[in-house]
Amino acid sequence: MSNFITALMKQRRDAKKAQPDTHGRLKEIIAVLKKYNYDDGITPEITVNILQDLGPTFVKIGQIAACCAWLLP
Repeated sequence: MSNFITALMKQRRDAKKAQPDTHGRLKEIIAVLKKYNYDDGITPEITVNILQDLGPTFVKIGQIAACCAWLLP
């Protein structure tokens, strides 16, 4: 029984290590938005810069959104 509990505890520790630091990434996203003063309004040029600074995943999301005329004018 103790081996089973030890194995469960090890699995839990490993799972915690594998989880990404979402708070750190959220801080990065907020910092990028503040960098471009998003409170003042967002132009298409600022949107492109924000997406580029956030990384390739966000660039891809922007590309997909650009193909949807109903989503972006």
